[in-house]
Amino acid sequence: MDFKTLLKTDFKITTDARTVKPGGVFLALKGIRADDEEVNAHCFVKQAFDNGAAYAIVSESVADVPQDKLITVDNTFEAYGAIGNKFRHQFKGKVIGLTGSSGKTSTKEALKQMLSHFGKVYATPKNLNSRLGVPQVLCDIDMTADYAIIEMGMSHIGEMAKLSAMVEPDIAMVLNVFPMHLDYFESVEQIAFEKAQIFKSLKRDGIAIYNADSLHADLLAEHAAGFKTLSFGEKSEDITLKKVDNTIAHVKIDGAIKHYALPEDNIAFRYNTLAVIAVFKALHLDLDKLLPLLKDIKPADERGTILPIKYNGKRITLVDDSYGGGHAVSMEIGLQRLMNTKGKRKIAVIGNMAELGNQMKKQHKRVGKILNRLKIDKLFLVGEPTLWIKEELGPDKKVTYVSKLEDLGTQVEDMLKFGDVLFIKGAHYSSQVYKLAERLKKG
Repeated sequence: MDFKTLLKTDFKITTDARTVKPGGVFLALKGIRADDEEVNAHCFVKQAFDNGAAYAIVSESVADVPQDKLITVDNTFEAYGAIGNKFRHQFKGKVIGLTGSSGKTSTKEALKQMLSHFGKVYATPKNLNSRLGVPQVLCDIDMTADYAIIEMGMSHIGEMAKLSAMVEPDIAMVLNVFPMHLDYFESVEQIAFEKAQIFKSLKRDGIAIYNADSLHADLLAEHAAGFKTLSFGEKSEDITLKKVDNTIAHVKIDGAIKHYALPEDNIAFRYNTLAVIAVFKALHLDLDKLLPLLKDIKPADERGTILPIKYNGKRITLVDDSYGGGHAVSMEIGLQRLMNTKGKRKIAVIGNMAELGNQMKKQHKRVGKILNRLKIDKLFLVGEPTLWIKEELGPDKKVTYVSKLEDLGTQVEDMLKFGDVLFIKGAHYSSQVYKLAERLKKG
């Protein structure tokens, strides 16, 4: 059997030889993953057949297996995308594709929560948004759902166009553009161009949504041209944020001012709710029913989750934003959540940010300036780039700096007192501060 013939049949695909079901198809991935690690699963083909696989999709020769059961392709990652697209075409509901430099998972979770009041929703689990994760999400799509929300991320040139071709969204949305992944891109404008490629495989009658306040919003609008478009933000003419008074947002939609309560007033919730409204408008769903529900939106796990915890007999509040460091704006959003959370002392553990290219120094210094404006009782800085943060801090700031998390020891845990509010945020792999959050959550 060849690959084109296989796509016309019904089959169950897996990339893990240990989980192959009898009669299933094993895909031997070979290439570079989103984390820049090389993978080659051809050494597991025999195991897959031993576990009952009917066929294996490969891109190189494999000995000691049934040769007539091998389906050879040029690139198994590309094959995975084609298989994911096959299942996407079988889905009869509306597909919403979203991307952005930050806030993708939080917005996806907000959409999932809100749309669940209007129908059955399938959404990307966790953050499986790479060229490996998106095909997996499409292959597992719930065919009985009314809506599928597919999160799409990219860190290299050309990735978003490939993801868009897999997903073929009915609604495609760019949440924002920030100086992320600059280790792989020459400029923020190039990042905006890549994000805008989500519109490339939008359904012909689809709707393109973008943040009118984003960096390079004009470029996003240019690439959305040719489709029906919706924008949101203070500069938008479609869904216009007019003002926020004490967590009440005032938004102009179709010429009328609408009011709704935010879960709390910070930049993230302002734009999350606007993005949700845009999708609901594109789907022609009842906005009057939606707006009172928006106050119930919660942050995604480890992206600003507020957790009351008990550690060594001390009850504290953990603001867990430890999934990633992001950029200066996302750090500011997290710090806003810290300052808005009631407690006796405010303590922050800030790890370095990453993949900021030539903006690494500028972004860290900007965080330092933000911290100077805030009344934080104790600050811990982790990672060499945070020295740029330290340079901007005034003499009144109580700061402990360490070059790596291990050097911090138990200093944070030892100083905690009843009623403290502790904020943790930093680049996942390079700062490792998420490990501190994990320790605290385990009690």
